Amino acid sequence: MLVVGCSDSASQKLEIGTYSGEYTVFNNYGSSEEYSDSGVTELTIDQDSYHITGETYITPPFSIGHCNWTGTSITFQDTIAHTAEFDWTLIIGGTYNYSYDGNALEMSQVDTDNNRKYTYSLTKD
Repeated sequence: MLVVGCSDSASQKLEIGTYSGEYTVFNNYGSSEEYSDSGVTELTIDQDSYHITGETYITPPFSIGHCNWTGTSITFQDTIAHTAEFDWTLIIGGTYNYSYDGNALEMSQVDTDNNRKYTYSLTKD
């Protein structure tokens, strides 16, 4: 088993590989009008880069870029050009809190500007 990925200065290490599972976006996060949408997504981590795909309009659009992590946070930086045909806030980017137990990868980010929360519940393929 090769244990590397993005860049890491903490004891938790992600493994290079592909993680599949569910992506959920919570709209109107924290309000009485909160609702969520979910879909299937796949995230591949390789050294200091990533790519992600989704199957429905609410899942992250195709994205490729750089990533790095420290402690319990992982940061994604999308590096490709996108069309304007979708909600750009669904592109994975910025810093997410994460936990990894050797199989399950859980990530979440609160977007206060758009009143949303994004979560990923993935398992290593």
